[in-house]
Amino acid sequence: MANAHAVCNDIRTYRCGRRIRAMARWDEVTLYGQLAEAPLAYRAQQTEDGELLRVIAKLTVLRGIRKFGAYDQRQKLDVLSVMSGVEKDMKEMLKWDQGDMVLVRGQLITQNHAKHCRCEYCGHVQAYPGYTAYINPIFVYKIKSGYDPEKGLIDLRRWKEVSNRITAVGTATADPSTHLHETSGTWISSYKLKIDRKVRVREDAEENHCDFPVVKSYGDNAVMDHDLIRAGSLVLLDGMLQSRTYDRQFTCEACGATFRAKDYVVEIVPYSTEYLKDCGDVKDYDVEKAKARLLDQVQQMAEDDIFGNAPES
Repeated sequence: MANAHAVCNDIRTYRCGRRIRAMARWDEVTLYGQLAEAPLAYRAQQTEDGELLRVIAKLTVLRGIRKFGAYDQRQKLDVLSVMSGVEKDMKEMLKWDQGDMVLVRGQLITQNHAKHCRCEYCGHVQAYPGYTAYINPIFVYKIKSGYDPEKGLIDLRRWKEVSNRITAVGTATADPSTHLHETSGTWISSYKLKIDRKVRVREDAEENHCDFPVVKSYGDNAVMDHDLIRAGSLVLLDGMLQSRTYDRQFTCEACGATFRAKDYVVEIVPYSTEYLKDCGDVKDYDVEKAKARLLDQVQQMAEDDIFGNAPES
């Protein structure tokens, strides 16, 4: 009997492992949005007769109303880029115009590149590492034409549950960074996720097989991520894409002054997270006790900074 139980456990472990491996390549985005402007076409010679290389469209999408931990849970609009180099999709996208309502299915792609900022004191322009995120479509379709922004928003509210959705499986590249928002008191965790691509992206280098978006979780989700995710953890995310511009602090390479400049990012915000492999134990996890413990740690760190009790590094 003991051997039979052992065999059953081995079978369950094997099947579970197969399911996890099968899910390890998963990155699916659904957008229903309004075109903020007519799509841009990029051609080899930038002439009407030049070979069409890629088409880029910017979609205004609406977040669904979900409790995902953020202090401000009002419906918000995000502007996301859709880019394709596939002929059939490019031809379809070139039929679109400003105000059209379109449905897109695809995958989230990230590309590392150098961003630039200008020192407000001496005018020096310097580069810093960043990434661009866009949706590589596998399906595009125009639903309605020529809506003004007000009519478009009414339509987006009808489609809000599918206007901005992403489901992805990936591996955390490092332990999450967690902090308490100074005004709202909301816990926020962030980490970078490595997502293996299921298909090759024509517009990207052939050797690129992975994407590395930033994940930002809020509230109870953030506390659980802090405790349960570490470098190498495999997770399944069900959430939305957040686009935002924020002030970022820089130190000028030329004059040494500290200045702030605008930066733009696209992040995954999970409604829920499934901790699949190499994560902390979810069983009997008490998020309220975890929040109290985390708050004690933050307060202790603040006291150490004030009174000089921090250990020597």
